[in-house]
Amino acid sequence: MAFDWRTFVELAQNFQVQALTAPQIQKEALLRSALSRGYYGAYGHAKNHAIAKKGFQPKDEATDHVELAKFFVGKFQQVGKRLRELRRLRNKADYEDDPSMHWEEATAAALIEAKKVIDALGPQ
Repeated sequence: MAFDWRTFVELAQNFQVQALTAPQIQKEALLRSALSRGYYGAYGHAKNHAIAKKGFQPKDEATDHVELAKFFVGKFQQVGKRLRELRRLRNKADYEDDPSMHWEEATAAALIEAKKVIDALGPQ
């Protein structure tokens, strides 16, 4: 059975809840991890949808992230827009030392957007 990428969003939500009561030293790590997993949950779900139902052909390269977001047009244009924004935030969470980022708000917004991507595309 294929991996259900939606479980990453569920895991992200668990991290977000854990962050509420975590020691300060772990809070940011949990929120960054939640944001990152939320993106990958939405991305994986969208990629599988695009392959199975729309003929998307990933190259298994980093450019797939950009190409997948571009792939969604017309009725699914918001999916592409959300994927682009989620990836931008995920890059901040995974690669930047940005002390000015409000991780609680960013993570909450990102998980809402990840869920919207999944809901728009429906089950696999």
